[in-house]
Amino acid sequence: MARAAAVPLSVKTDVAALRQCRLFSCEDVTEARDRIAKILQPHTLLPIGSRARRPNHMDVIGLPGVWINAISFGEARIEVPPLDGYHVVIFCLSGHARMRSGATETDISPHRAITLAPGRRLEGRFSSDCEQIVVRIDKSAFQAHAGMRSVVLDPVIDIGDRTLRPWLMHLETLISSPEVLRMIQSDRRISTNYVNLLIRLLIAGHGRNNDTKERTQCPAPASVFRAEAFIAAHAREPITLQDIAAAARTPVRTLLYGFRRFRETTPMQFLRSVRLREARDRLLRDRSRSIAAVALECGFNHLGRFSREYANKFGELPSATRASGGTDDVSGAVETH
Repeated sequence: MARAAAVPLSVKTDVAALRQCRLFSCEDVTEARDRIAKILQPHTLLPIGSRARRPNHMDVIGLPGVWINAISFGEARIEVPPLDGYHVVIFCLSGHARMRSGATETDISPHRAITLAPGRRLEGRFSSDCEQIVVRIDKSAFQAHAGMRSVVLDPVIDIGDRTLRPWLMHLETLISSPEVLRMIQSDRRISTNYVNLLIRLLIAGHGRNNDTKERTQCPAPASVFRAEAFIAAHAREPITLQDIAAAARTPVRTLLYGFRRFRETTPMQFLRSVRLREARDRLLRDRSRSIAAVALECGFNHLGRFSREYANKFGELPSATRASGGTDDVSGAVETH
């Protein structure tokens, strides 16, 4: 007889213990971003739509080496720089989100989670009814249970997977029972043992050996950092690969290898990404410039190509971004195909 699959957590799940651990509740998205950053790390949080004030909250259970968070900030985009010394597992209690990290892009929901290792970036767009569960595991705590192996988690996890059931049940016991939470938090030995089991169950269910040394354990060479600094300073200018290599003080071939090895991209793709991010930020924040003017100012001379590259990266045309920023000014919109 087949065993039942794990039942995903959802808004119907009793999370009474977690609800008793509210860190904040506010209407200002800037305040929410800053409060979230104290538990996770600084990031960019951009509300979608014209309202700057909306219900936001964060519930937090802190244990040795692990933080369990429930976060809601309405419909918004988020950009998180490389994770600073911790792993995360993210899924939803309600709603959904589109998440991207490197080559991994997926929808998360109560049925699907995404995982990230230290050093990984994250971009996401959340639905208006999304409440996410973010399980933060410090790198040192994770590594203590991985032992000498180089272990990585599957980048996307099916919450209904039978192998995740023990971990999910262990997590649900903590966030649903105030009595269990009080007992765990009142005794350091119990909380340590609880965290040990939580991490071990996650690794046992969805950890795998990484044949190559993790990129985060081997820092990128100085030439890559010099190239990134040069690109950031001159992204609006018509710079070439040879210009970037000269600024990085390394041969083009060596620079290409460094970016492929440590950034999973090329210098010119990195340049385009910087330009696209700058264009998106301007479209969201500056209503006085037309879309065509923004594209040109950010280093794009071929307006049709800008529109296509923008849509490929962000999943929408520039005019849609401008509209979501709360303005009807779409004059000069670049939508040439």
